[in-house]
Amino acid sequence: MKNRYSARLLIPSTNRFCRRKKKSITPIYSLQKRNIMKRKTILFAAISLLLLIGGTGCEKEFNKSNCYTGEVITLFGVGHERYNIVAITKVPSKYSLPVGTTIAFDIERYGKKVEIGDIIDFEISMYEKWVGPATADHLWPEYVGIIKSCKN
Repeated sequence: MKNRYSARLLIPSTNRFCRRKKKSITPIYSLQKRNIMKRKTILFAAISLLLLIGGTGCEKEFNKSNCYTGEVITLFGVGHERYNIVAITKVPSKYSLPVGTTIAFDIERYGKKVEIGDIIDFEISMYEKWVGPATADHLWPEYVGIIKSCKN
């Protein structure tokens, strides 16, 4: 009697351990199409990124037509001074406070670190006439106001 496995041993393709997987034959056209789609996707992503970076890179010019220029003459806590005072040295043409006027301001709302003698550009949001004591032992402002830094 013959061994039932002997026929399989002679023919390797019938052995269950030697069976080959069928490879799918992909046409060249679909490979080319896939490569073209990859290129288009990368090109689209690169152009989008460049437009995004280019659009955010430039800051629009700030209009300084409503900015005052002044010199910081006193700061609170330096010596015996009680107020942060700036003397206006340059006035925009359409505003009412004249050159030489002093105005008290809050440094925290101004937004930048300043020292006595610094020349600063600022915009006055609101101001009112100073009503209060005016003794000879301190410098007192003519106006009290809220000022913001002009963007440079």
